[in-house]
Amino acid sequence: MYRALLVCNSLYEADTTALHELHGPRRDGIALRDALLDPEFGLFEQAEVLPELKLQETAVATNKFFAEAGPEDVLLFYFSGHGLTRNQSFYLCARDTDTSLLLSTALPGRTLAAFVEESLARCCILILDCCHGGAFKSNGATATVIADELAGKGRFVITATTATGLALDAGTTGQTSPFTRALIEGLRWGAVDENDDGFVDLDDLYKNLVVRLPEGGAPQRNFDGSGIVAIARRAASVPAPAPALPSEEPATGLPFLDVPTAATSFSPERITEFRANLRADIARDMPKQLTSAEFLQRAHLLTAGMLTRTGALLFGESPSAVLPTAIVQCARFHGVTKGVALDKEDLKGSVAEQILSAVDFVGSLSRRGEAPTESSPIARPVYRYPMVAVREIIANALVHRDYEHHAVCVHVRVFDDRIEVSSPGGWTNREIPPGERLVLDELGGDSHRRNFRLASTLTWMRLVEGEGSGIPRAILDCQSVGAPKPVVEQRDGVVTVTIYPRTEAPDALALTRMTVDEAAAELDRMVTAEAVERVLAMPPEYAAQRIARMEAPNANTLLTQLDAGAGARLLLTMRSRERDTLLGRLAPAARSAIQEQLQPLVAENGGRILVEIAPDGETPDTYRLSQWYGWNDAGLVRGEDRVVSWDRLQPAVQEVIEATERRYADRDGPITVEFILPSALLNEPVDEWARIGQQYPVVVRSLERMQASQWHRVWRNRWRRLSESPQNAKAYFAGRHDAENPERLEAALRLDPDIVAVVLDEPPSGQENSPTAGVAAALQAGVPVIVWHRDSSAHPEFRDTISKAFSDGEATGLPELVLRWRLNAVASPDDPAQIGRHITLLWDDPSWLPERLEADAPGE
Repeated sequence: MYRALLVCNSLYEADTTALHELHGPRRDGIALRDALLDPEFGLFEQAEVLPELKLQETAVATNKFFAEAGPEDVLLFYFSGHGLTRNQSFYLCARDTDTSLLLSTALPGRTLAAFVEESLARCCILILDCCHGGAFKSNGATATVIADELAGKGRFVITATTATGLALDAGTTGQTSPFTRALIEGLRWGAVDENDDGFVDLDDLYKNLVVRLPEGGAPQRNFDGSGIVAIARRAASVPAPAPALPSEEPATGLPFLDVPTAATSFSPERITEFRANLRADIARDMPKQLTSAEFLQRAHLLTAGMLTRTGALLFGESPSAVLPTAIVQCARFHGVTKGVALDKEDLKGSVAEQILSAVDFVGSLSRRGEAPTESSPIARPVYRYPMVAVREIIANALVHRDYEHHAVCVHVRVFDDRIEVSSPGGWTNREIPPGERLVLDELGGDSHRRNFRLASTLTWMRLVEGEGSGIPRAILDCQSVGAPKPVVEQRDGVVTVTIYPRTEAPDALALTRMTVDEAAAELDRMVTAEAVERVLAMPPEYAAQRIARMEAPNANTLLTQLDAGAGARLLLTMRSRERDTLLGRLAPAARSAIQEQLQPLVAENGGRILVEIAPDGETPDTYRLSQWYGWNDAGLVRGEDRVVSWDRLQPAVQEVIEATERRYADRDGPITVEFILPSALLNEPVDEWARIGQQYPVVVRSLERMQASQWHRVWRNRWRRLSESPQNAKAYFAGRHDAENPERLEAALRLDPDIVAVVLDEPPSGQENSPTAGVAAALQAGVPVIVWHRDSSAHPEFRDTISKAFSDGEATGLPELVLRWRLNAVASPDDPAQIGRHITLLWDDPSWLPERLEADAPGE
């Protein structure tokens, strides 16, 4: 099996002074991989590209690559990046290489040699495109040392330079290094199958490198014997590339860009990259089986072995050799007028590469951070300028410029207050008087193309929009980000489009001076990075008020992007209901992170455990136990659900409580245990399970009411009366006549909104006309507190004790009172005045709804 590992490093973060950033490796590995795997020319079955690795990652991946090979494998190890020699040793540089610490931060040649030595592969090919790569060649003292280390049967090494040479980097980002470009050309079509066996071998490939490398290139090799090792395919029917003609043949009657030229040959690499991004409908008409020449001929870009000028602009090795002004000059100026450029870059290459590189130039100067979009939680770059409009206008300038103009190229100039994109020629199909400035959308209906074939071909990969749609899309982008519309003017045969930045959003001080709703609307209009910046600069209580009034998706995105601690501090100032609403809408990971930070900040110190028990519905006598826990007023965190039998319920609940106790072992407040139960289980003595009613305030809650959102409004209203005015809270003492007529009971409760508790004469039994009907009436009427004695309503002290709690204003402390009564009953078992042994308290706080149920609550 033919297998390849391609290691490419362009970044060197640990030592930027000695190891500058490279252009070529970003593209080298991908382009070489495509050539090795090409179904027409390639022999390789596997080729993996590993970009920007640190030393440890490089060493492990390389060792594994050689160690896992079998005796029939042919391995190719390729490296593109910096290489160094020191003390007769050679080193491959990694992303974290420090030149002062080469032994510990770079991969030594002897280590690479050891990896090769241990491999079982029948043939190991090493190709190095790096400075001093030739140190592997037996040439000079250092080269001899390294060559000796690599010596062995089946070893073949090709390098870009001699032992002391410097390999050339690519001219710009997106291009391959000269050595790797020549290597790929040799694999695809350049190397000649001299023995006519249908394969290009290493000898053939090396001879092609020697001929094709640019002036000053000096490839080296160190082969174990003959280099007759197949590396690429050749079919007998594949013709050699047509020789370049000495001069262009004038073609009369053709548009300027359709005239053939002999000034440059086509680049298979550019063609391959272009074809990899074709629209599906174009790919059907241009199948992969076509050779590069056949593709160009079918696209009407190759005539009699020569590229047309359009073909040269798109796929030529050197487009500027055909048209010297076919470049883009990018510059950044300080201030709002032309002066000495602070940054300047001349972009050559194909038209597609120029468009992408010019957009990157603008983007690098206008990027302001990252933030998720409304359609995706993944962070995307945020820019000062409308970047879709920037791309469309730059593409329009390059595609529709006048290429017959021999004195002016396309310019992209970035000022402090604008971007100017200038191109030679007039606005197609529309005359703009000199000095007049027109808004771009006034020209948006013009779809005339000066260079029809150039524009049409670029639409095949959607780099240029379809007919008439580029300018409308640019205008729409400006509107969507709040930027003024671009304007167009024409002077001295040059069209200039001016693009303006987004309108600056109000700062934090201005937002605090606005009304809450006005400020929330402004935050809604901002990109997330700006909103986060403003919110962090505002007093927390002001920021929290405005976040609470924002559109829900925008508020969620903003809170997700905040540091969890900052989010907790903001939410701390909110009312609990608002806080719970915002937390409930967040993704689980973001919600948990903020809750973890929020819990220790809340002033009230205490925790709670919610345990929901309901029939599983799948197997008789099995129940689903769900759990939530929380500390202070910071919201609930959901634990794992369990399905258990009735006999296992009590130990399972005990395990939940013990786990929560361990979680809160460093806290010093009380914990309340709340059982969420269906009506059939409300009278279960859950407080007696494992004696938890003697250790915690234990209450029950209604599962049916939590699930019935139509009951929530009145429920919240009565709870508010209890919590805000406990001195006015009333208890209704229900008798048997109420149980027999629940409709009458509900009406009586609704007549008095100060009734917040119902005290039952008898425990609910589930039978018709039993107090269970009274419980249902109280729940529907919104009563949050229901109390009963599980043994008998005839307990002489029961009604008096409950009545006294309300008359003394202690209604809000009922859970703690019930705990005290239960403890007193255990401590004095023979005292008939103690009511606590069999008391049940339904205590239903609507501000604490578990996550699964909260979505049903109205207004959430």
